[in-house]
Order: sequence, then structure tokens, then C-alpha cells
Amino acid sequence: MIDLLKQEQAIALTMVSQKVSWLAAVRLYKNVSRTDAAKMLNITPDALKRIEKEQISAHMKSRMAEIYECPDTLLVCPSWMHGRTE
Repeated sequence: MIDLLKQEQAIALTMVSQKVSWLAAVRLYKNVSRTDAAKMLNITPDALKRIEKEQISAHMKSRMAEIYECPDTLLVCPSWMHGRTE
């Protein structure tokens, strides 16, 4: 299993290369489309797009972690990325 730092580095690369937020990069890294994630969260794709650009509630973070099959800590932009986010 890939350790957390390696996952964060891969997500950071996705974030920079795709020019997306951290949450969107996690979703892309986990190969989940915005449409599929929105359906599983019972929201619209546009609502998910807005959520991915904002800080999320603990409840939403927990639900997203389940869908993306990752620890909820991975959904928080790591401290070493601060200053490099959108």
C-alpha cells in the first residue's frame, strides 16, 4: 500500500498539472468522475464543483473519504502544500 506522503505527492502533481483544487485532485487521483461522485453524495455535479473549491464540513469529508476509499486526512491539503494552492 502506498504511504500517505506518496499519495499526497501524487495528488499534488495532479493538482498542479490539472490546475484544480486539492479535493478535485484527490477525486481525480482516485479515478472517480465528478458526475459519479456527485451521484454518490446525492448532490449535483455543479454543487460538487463548488464544494471542491471550499473547505468542507466534517460530515462531507467523511462521506467523500468513503466514496474515494481513502482516509479523511488525505482530503486535507497537507501543510507542505500551503502557498501552492489556488
